[in-house]
Formats: sequence, C-alpha cells, structure tokens
Amino acid sequence: MANKEIDARNRISHLTDEILHHRRLYYVENNPEISDAKYDALEQELVLLETEFPDLRLPWSPTLRVGGEPIEGFETVVHSSPLISLENTYNREDLRAFDARVQKSLGRTVLYTVEMKIDGLSLALHYENRVLVQAVTRGDGIRGDNVLENARMIRNIPLKLTDTAPQNVEIRGEVFMAFSRFKSLNSTRLNEGLEPFANPRNAAAGSMRLKDPKEARARGLMMYGYHILTESDIPDSQFQRLKWLQSIGFPIAPHGKRFPDINSVLEQVDRFEQEKNTLDFPVDGLVIKVDSVNDWETLGTTAKFPRFAVAYKFPAEQATTLVKAITLQVGRTGVITPVAELEAVELAGTTVQRATLHNFEEVRRKDIRIGDTVFIEKGGEIIPKIVKVVVSRRTGSERPVAEPKKCPICDAKIARMEGEVALRCINPSCPAVILNAILHFVSRDAMDIRGMGEALVRQLVETGMVRDFADICDLTVKQLEGLERMGRKSAENLVDEIEKSRSVPYHRVLYALGIRYVGLKSAGIIAAGFPSIEALQAAGVEEMAKIEGIGPVIANSVHRFFSLPENRQIVKRLADAGFSMKAEPQAISTKQPLAGKTYVLTGELTGFTRKEAGEFLESLGAKVTSSVSRKTTGVIAGKKAGSKLQKAQDKGVKILDEAFLKQLKQQTGDN
Repeated sequence: MANKEIDARNRISHLTDEILHHRRLYYVENNPEISDAKYDALEQELVLLETEFPDLRLPWSPTLRVGGEPIEGFETVVHSSPLISLENTYNREDLRAFDARVQKSLGRTVLYTVEMKIDGLSLALHYENRVLVQAVTRGDGIRGDNVLENARMIRNIPLKLTDTAPQNVEIRGEVFMAFSRFKSLNSTRLNEGLEPFANPRNAAAGSMRLKDPKEARARGLMMYGYHILTESDIPDSQFQRLKWLQSIGFPIAPHGKRFPDINSVLEQVDRFEQEKNTLDFPVDGLVIKVDSVNDWETLGTTAKFPRFAVAYKFPAEQATTLVKAITLQVGRTGVITPVAELEAVELAGTTVQRATLHNFEEVRRKDIRIGDTVFIEKGGEIIPKIVKVVVSRRTGSERPVAEPKKCPICDAKIARMEGEVALRCINPSCPAVILNAILHFVSRDAMDIRGMGEALVRQLVETGMVRDFADICDLTVKQLEGLERMGRKSAENLVDEIEKSRSVPYHRVLYALGIRYVGLKSAGIIAAGFPSIEALQAAGVEEMAKIEGIGPVIANSVHRFFSLPENRQIVKRLADAGFSMKAEPQAISTKQPLAGKTYVLTGELTGFTRKEAGEFLESLGAKVTSSVSRKTTGVIAGKKAGSKLQKAQDKGVKILDEAFLKQLKQQTGDN
C-alpha cells in the first residue's frame, strides 16, 4: 500500500472518531467543545478524503447521513423478544393499585424509575461490533419493518457506539418529531397544497416509512433510548441503565428520575403535568417502571402487558367554548380552509381564539355550526382542534355553514380536484394566492429576480402595484423608489434584474408560472415536447400524457391552467414583454449525441451547478436520474460525493469527473 493511501487511511480513521466524539458531545451530553464552523471543516475534510479513497470509508462514517438511495421495499424482521405495549392508567388510584400489585407479588416495597412517555413510535436498533446494522419498527409487536436507511438519517442516532459498549446490543427507544419542526413541516405542506399532518406522532410515523431516505433526513426526526437488550453485564437498575446508555453514546430523554415509593412518584406526576408544556417535543404521560430489572422477571407479564411497568397518560388539554363564526382562508395554491373563530378561552397556557377545520368534509362529519358549544383540545397538538360538538347545549339558533361556491377573496370559481377533499380557488390572480405565487415566480430556479424578497413583494401586492406576474414587467424606478426601504439605487438595481430575467430559458418560464405539479424537471420535459407556448396551449391532455415523465396528473393540471382565459392573458402579456415563450434552436435540435444514455450527478461541481449540469446533459439527449442502477451509463462525481459514488463502484458503473462535462462542452461547441 502506497504511503499516500496509508496516510489517508489513518487520517480517515482519526477524523471519523473525532467527528463521532463531537457529535456525542452535542447530541448526547449537550456539551459541545468546538464551534459549528470547526465541526463543518472536519466533516468537509473527511468527505474529500473519502471521495478520493472511497474504499477506505468506514461503515460508521458520519458522511453516510448525506442521504441514501430510494428504498424499494422494507424487509420484515422478527423481534428478538416481543416489543409489547404498556398498560395505560389515567388516575392516581390506578397508580396506587399498580403499586399494591407489585408489593403483593414481591412481598416488599420497591424503587421506581419514572421516564417521560414520548408520543412517537418505537424503534429497535441492532448494533453488531458496535455498528448500527438494523432498525426495526414495532409492527405488530412480534415482527416489524427494517427501516435502517431512514434510521441512519436521524442525526442523534449514533451509527457506531463507543468502545465501552458491548460488541452486540439492541437498543429500543422512541422516534419523535419536535413541535417546532412539526409546525415548519405543516406550513410547507400547506404552501404546497398538501394535507397537513394531524400531529407530530403521525408525522414521525409517516417519515420513517418514506421510500427516499434523503426526504426522511429532511424531516428532522430525533430518538431517545429507553431499553437495552444484551448478553453483556450491565447494571440491574433501570435508572442506572439509562445513565449507562448515555455513557456509550446513546441519547436518552431528560427528566428521568428514581423514587423510593409510590407517594414520591405521585408527587412527580403532579410536578411534571405542569412542566410538560414547556418542552419542544410531544409527551403524553409518564412511564413508571420497577427499578430493579431482576424484579421484572419475577413479576412477569400478562397476555398483553408487562407487570413491572405502567404508563400514566395525562388527560388531554380540553376546554369548551363557543363557535362565533366560521371564516375562510385561501392558501398559496388556492386551497380554501374553513377556520372556526372561537370565544377566547385559556388552554394549555395559551389563549385560543381560532381552530382550523381543515376542510368541509370535517365540518360535515363533526356537524359543526356557528353558535355551537364545542370541546377543543390540544393534547399533543400545536394547533387547537375541535373534538366534538356539545349537542345538548344547542338551542336551535345554530347555523350550518354551506360550502362556498366562489372564492371568498376574489369571487372567482372554485373547484374540487379529482381525488381531493379540499376546495380550491383556481384564479391565479386571487389576492390571497398572489403573494406566494409572485415569490415563486421571482425565485432563483424560476425567473431569478434578485432583490425581490418577501417584504418588498408584500408591499407591491398590498399597494396594488403588482396583481399578477405580468405586472412585474411594468415596474419603474419611479414607482419602486417610493416604497419603504427602497432608494433610487435599489430601485434601479431591481429594474435591471427584471430586465435580465427576460432572457431566462423557456422551460424556466413554464416553471415560474407555478402550474400545480410542474416542477423544474417536468417543465424541461414539457418544453422539449412542446417547444413553444402556442404548441403547449394547443395540446390536449392525452397528447401531453404520452410524453415520458409527464403522465395524466401533470397533463391535466397543465391543460386546466391554460383553459382559463385569465391565465392565457397573463402568459400573453409576459410574451409581449419579451419573456421567452419558445425553446432556443439548440434546445430543439435533433442532434442528441447522448440519446439513450443515463447519468447520475453526485457531489459538488466547480464549473457548473448541479442543475446546470443536468440541464446540459438532458439537452444532449441524456436522461439524468437520482439513483444508481446497473443501467446507469456513468456517475459524474464532484467534491463531497457520497453514497452514490460508493454504489456506482459496487455495481461496476463507470465513474466520471467534471472533465467529462467540459469535454462535452467543447465537442458540442456549447461555450
């Protein structure tokens, strides 16, 4: 082995250990020693070395969290021992009865360990030679699904335990989503016209079953361990086992404590019921366990539950209040959401005056009327919801709410798309829709009009200066310099940016229009199939759907968009203003030297962005995909190339670098 490779092996090993050490300090011990910038520099150095020497990357390398390949299906795995649920209790009498049963069986008092009952989903992690090799969901308690690739994406799960851990160990714990992350995720889903998740638990459970690990990584899940299975000697005390778990590099939930008797446990229940609302993750109760694990075997289990532990469930935060009105909100994609305006009431430490009803299907199902007295609940929710109507309080004066026939903001027609329960305003010029539509239009991958941030766009919309995309073309320096925080120089720069955007390629103009389901890649496919806006407007649904990569959903959405006269008028104004509505001759050339070939891009390129490289390859007839298979012609790897590079090497796929792209540029005369 050459000296350079020996040095690289040693450096990779050192960097891997150092990064894992700092990750443990950050996620497990909450005691970081270095700045984020220094940590990032260590990780970047490791990525560069692993790219140059991919065979030297260790199986527990932290760079494996960059994102795995799409998962075709989940393997079913039988649990090493049943992963059973706990019996729920709901009052102090039940807890005293549990303690009485324990004392009767053991003939003495016992210590209890009390842990938070996190409202997430259980996961069993298997470590062999201290390296994570399997992650199994609860399933039916006997068998579950191996979601290893998604578990690898959870940042606080160690891919390798410390050297003090047993060689082989199973750690069980709870995967959850923080309230702050849940709120952000639902906000994004609403902006994209998707149904929000009902609660953090549903969001976490859905995230663990995603087929794309990169998407699972973006969900920002976390995990806390609570149980260990190993043949090695570990403490008998559950409380000490939690501390031991933390010592080998695994995160545990805060606030776990040990108590001498049931009276102390009950005092903790009272204290924690007040404290739980200060946490950023969902906790719906406490778990009370006999502290001695040796006593667990003596106590045994029933057919359904263990006798050594019990869950105390906090009552859901509920209150009754009056529905004063039901108003309608219109989101970015036109989705119309009914919202209950409530008589103000205190709930879980906040004053609640509104509750979303999601859609009119829910209004009908719960029979919610204006004037009703209703139960509202937070529980594990962030946004209050109406649980049910107090029918016995009805007086006969309550008024049902009919589905709207027109948009409450712009009075335009509304529609319910096939397969959806939501009503949608289909007028792109609706004031409630236009703000985010404009922000999408000017975004980097669309028209790339720099300087048009949210604050400025909001001013333009609120003053009526911009009512649709085409109005942007008419903005003048004089108009702009009169706005808040806009001097003459800023106004001139913005007008220059608008002028530059007229040269944006046709396919990006299509993407900028914000047609539902049309992303940047599908816009490129559409532009290749219909190289002018006139051709696209004249195309039928079946004709569009025949194009590979489009299909009936996108085809119907595009056809529906152009069927509206107001949309056609906006497009005409954009065309008249000089925006590109036709593919350049080069883009529609029949010269396709890479036709039939498939490439994958990975890592950072220096002379191109990933988007530019993909577009260039596609312009030469190639297909650019996100996953490596034996049908892949080649993988073009830049700096910080991750698992795709390794997979290509494993499959014997040709590895290319950026020089390949530059050579193609020269050969095709594309400079």
